[in-house]
Amino acid sequence: MSHSSNLVARLRSLVLLAFLVVAAGPGASNGWCASGYSLRILGTLRSDNLGASTAQGINAAGTVVGGATDMSGVTKVFRWSEGAGMSNEGNLVSPYASYGVAINSAGALCGYGLTQSGGFASALYQAPAGSLQNFPETGGGGDSYAFGISDGDVSVGWSNLGIGCGGPPCTGNPGHAITWNTSGGISSLPDLGGYFSAATGVSQDGSRICGYGANPAGQIRAFRLQGNVASELPPLPGFDESRAYGINSAGQVVGYSGAGPTIRATLWNGTSPIDLGLSAAAVGSFGYRINESGLIVGYLELPGPNYRAAIFQEAIAPVDLNTCLNPPSTYTLKFCLGLNSAGQIVGDADSAGVSRGYVLTPQAPSSVPFELPTTRLELREPSPNPSAVGTVLRFSLSQAGPVQLVVMDVTGRLVTLLKDEWLTEGDHVLRWDGRNDRGHRVSGGTYFIRLREGERAAVRKLVVNR
Repeated sequence: MSHSSNLVARLRSLVLLAFLVVAAGPGASNGWCASGYSLRILGTLRSDNLGASTAQGINAAGTVVGGATDMSGVTKVFRWSEGAGMSNEGNLVSPYASYGVAINSAGALCGYGLTQSGGFASALYQAPAGSLQNFPETGGGGDSYAFGISDGDVSVGWSNLGIGCGGPPCTGNPGHAITWNTSGGISSLPDLGGYFSAATGVSQDGSRICGYGANPAGQIRAFRLQGNVASELPPLPGFDESRAYGINSAGQVVGYSGAGPTIRATLWNGTSPIDLGLSAAAVGSFGYRINESGLIVGYLELPGPNYRAAIFQEAIAPVDLNTCLNPPSTYTLKFCLGLNSAGQIVGDADSAGVSRGYVLTPQAPSSVPFELPTTRLELREPSPNPSAVGTVLRFSLSQAGPVQLVVMDVTGRLVTLLKDEWLTEGDHVLRWDGRNDRGHRVSGGTYFIRLREGERAAVRKLVVNR
């Protein structure tokens, strides 16, 4: 079965993002797993605790959203928090299922509700103390899904022009990447210029969006969107497509590279893909979400097929989260669907055919060693300086990180942006040809070169002779 067929089938299933994958064997080493995780299995909205639940999103306060069966047998949106337990937030269109997919720091959630028995859906939103509201579709009708929400209450997803598809890419009615605001405003997002696109993740601060779509050649490619520019993210060597699902505020993107039935968890720091690996037992892997500290969750695919919830880290073998539980559980963790800044993880677990949402909490979060790299900056003297025809800029990074390099005039106004991307550690060389961002040569005078990574910055003065 093709990737597109798999995606549509899974979007129509009761677990929206189970198309997201898989496991290292016992004894695998990863700093996030070293202290173990405590497991909380969530129930359902039924007083007899029958039926099923799935947990898909968790915010910084530990509030979980997802979908759970109620006494009528219908899956409805729930919120869960320690102490308050699980609340029934209802469904968008009775008697069809609805799911919460993501929740921001303020407690606003987004997701989707089925609108017909055939699985067609409408994106939904709920304010912390409000009721479920449907987001509009493109052109006023069709299918739509909301996959992520920022702390600024901007939701991202996918919408097409007419009912009859069930989910992206929907070849006959493809749809495109969409953003919504809390007042119900809908806007199409820049994409790769092909026949379809879907926005699947947004950073916590709302500055960056990721997704996947077709490029003009019809190839399926992951993309990172910053401002009005969508950058294509290629697959790993030997793979023919890429898809992105999670992004953090530093612009790190996770997803997978695909080749036929094989998928491999992939990280993009810049635009080059990084293989997140497999365990010895796995035949595939899937990266789904990444938090501000660089923790990546997803799942491993074992023969069968069978699935195991997993965590990933660049240059470290993926780890089956079932091997990290303290104490062990009779439930098998199958998928990771969300995580927060504290490293708490939510997803789907199974025990003897009973499906339940879960919450994993690191037992010693302060000992987690992985954080976004702190980079010592070294910006060397431009050469030549003074310069009449351009200059060479050299700088060094002690670790990889998101870097911005700009030229400013003496008033602090931007002259041109030279770099704004994730760069590897080590030495870097760049030539500035003395032109501004409109392509015109600057006039003679004093300028400043500023290199910035996070809160750190280095500045050098450059004199231009004309």
